[in-house]
This record gives sequence, structure tokens and C-alpha cells, in this order.
Amino acid sequence: AERFGLIAGSPFIAFCQKKRPAANKSIVSATAGDSVKGRRVLMVDDMIDTGGSTIGAAKKFMADGATHVDVFATHAIFSDEAETRLAESGLRIFTTNSIPRPAAYAEKHKAWLTIIPVEELLAEAVYQASLIGGSVSKLSV
Repeated sequence: AERFGLIAGSPFIAFCQKKRPAANKSIVSATAGDSVKGRRVLMVDDMIDTGGSTIGAAKKFMADGATHVDVFATHAIFSDEAETRLAESGLRIFTTNSIPRPAAYAEKHKAWLTIIPVEELLAEAVYQASLIGGSVSKLSV
């Protein structure tokens, strides 16, 4: 998170604490780190499944004074009507195509969802890993 913040040009880092009382259920109970009051928040997560944690964390940041929340997640699982919840949340979601979907899917959800292709990056990572003296770390931003 800290490295992403520096790449994005922000030295501020805030975190949400969540608890999972049951599978696919989460409670966002607190934020920690720098104040988000008056700031735009870029949330970063590894995946979005049902969208509950994502929406809960965004609501907590907004309650703490954030002006706007965008979400970046590597994997968009989107189970259990997540698309409906996320579309209705007003959040802008950016994710990769690590879980392939047809072009019609991206078009249907383009109002709130941006899908970033990663196949060339993954192919280059595999290629670099196969080389003697290759470097996967040179691919990081």
C-alpha cells in the first residue's frame, strides 16, 4: 500500500480493519493511519468477491471525511450479485482481466467498471523468469 501511494504521488496511507464473522460476510470496524478527511481515497485490494468489504470500507472512508473513493483490485470474482451492489454503490472499480469475461460484459458495466488487460505483462513475466539472468522485478512499476 505504501509503495502504491508513493507511485500515485501521495505520502498518505490509511487502512480499514475488517472482521469476518462468517464466509462472505464482513464488518468494517475501524480505520487507521493518516486522516482521509478532505482527501480522495484510492482503495487497493487483492480481490473483490461479493463486494461487501469493498462497499463497507468505502462507506467508512466517506464517513471519516473522504471526498471520493475509487477502488483498485487485482481479481474481480464478483459472486452473489456483486455487480448489482457495486453498480448501486456509486464506486468506480478498476480491476484486471485475470478472470476473463466477454467484451459484452465490460460494455454492460462500463459506467462503474474499468477492466485493465494484463496478459502481456504476465507473458513477459513468464518469459523473463525463463531466461538466464532474466528479471521479473524489472516489470514492477
